[in-house]
Amino acid sequence: MVSFLSLQFTSTQQCMGWIMIIYIFFGNIGNLCNCIVFLRKQLRSNSCSCYLLAGSISNIIVLSFLVSTNIFAIERFDPTNNSLIYCKIRAYFGHIVINLSRTLIVLACFDRACISSSHVSIRNIGKVRVALRIIFFSIICWILFSVHALIWNTIANVAPPLLMIAFSWTTLRNIRLAHRRVQPTLTFSGMRPRDFQLTR
Repeated sequence: MVSFLSLQFTSTQQCMGWIMIIYIFFGNIGNLCNCIVFLRKQLRSNSCSCYLLAGSISNIIVLSFLVSTNIFAIERFDPTNNSLIYCKIRAYFGHIVINLSRTLIVLACFDRACISSSHVSIRNIGKVRVALRIIFFSIICWILFSVHALIWNTIANVAPPLLMIAFSWTTLRNIRLAHRRVQPTLTFSGMRPRDFQLTR
């Protein structure tokens, strides 16, 4: 019975290793394609593209660093069991890039909600220079906020999905309100066609 469980555990580990390799391969290809698309000249002047490009770069780091070290831990040995410093640095760095990736998706949703607003002052938030400042500020914030991962490694993260839902709902509401108006051309006069396409 014990040998059967041991064999089953080993085969499950090997299966997980192969699944993670496939996950890294296709994930990195997808994120590299995103980078190529969002670096095109037409999209470089779009604030949402800045957030999605930064998110794709963050995802590449997550896949290449965190998931690949998990494969190494499954196949060989887990360095987090032997080195406390490595364990803490991996948790700290992992916490930064995973949460940064989520934050950038939330910011892309927030940007679409702002760009679809009928108020000019809110629409002005959806500019590239503002997006670059917000991305820089987000990186600094997660570097500072993740210091706890050097001490404690567990934290529940419910805020990003709730914020994504709230901003997506706001975007849909703004678009519906714009379509109900008598003069819809005035509503989207500040919205470029590419901006409108990214909200769909």
